[in-house]
Amino acid sequence: MATAGRVSGLVIQAFRWLGREHLEDAHVRILRKRLSAADKRVLLADRRHAPPWIAEVMRRVAVEQDEQDQGEDRRARSGRYSEEGQYL
Repeated sequence: MATAGRVSGLVIQAFRWLGREHLEDAHVRILRKRLSAADKRVLLADRRHAPPWIAEVMRRVAVEQDEQDQGEDRRARSGRYSEEGQYL
């Protein structure tokens, strides 16, 4: 496997194990938060080794930031919201 020993190999295997029908936006958000910028660059570079549906999810992890993530970032920076998103 061309991505063996790399973060992209782990991501490809995890997505393949989960399957397209069980992969949720929460999985994408978790990876987006936990992977470093360098890891995200590796994901982008290694997309060509993944099946098309996994390559698209890898792109979402590495590039996109949805409105929910942006809202969570703003709340975390303001310090006025609990982890549940409630105003303190």
